[in-house]
Amino acid sequence: MTDIKLKTIKGFEWRGAYAPPRSDIEAAELDARELLRNGLVEDYTVKAAGPPENKKAPELENKSGPKPGAKKKAE
Repeated sequence: MTDIKLKTIKGFEWRGAYAPPRSDIEAAELDARELLRNGLVEDYTVKAAGPPENKKAPELENKSGPKPGAKKKAE
């Protein structure tokens, strides 16, 4: 999961330390939703991931062999 930067509204204990009001913290998306539901942080936005890159397989050095899916023709 991605970490989300949040700004606190109220002070509360977060991961064993006190998070004062109007401070910045980072939390996982599920934790951020829980903190938002409890009214402890300001509303946040989650950026959508970009499209994945398609990687092409390297070209074969020996192109003289038959293709893997090719069938021999009957004579």
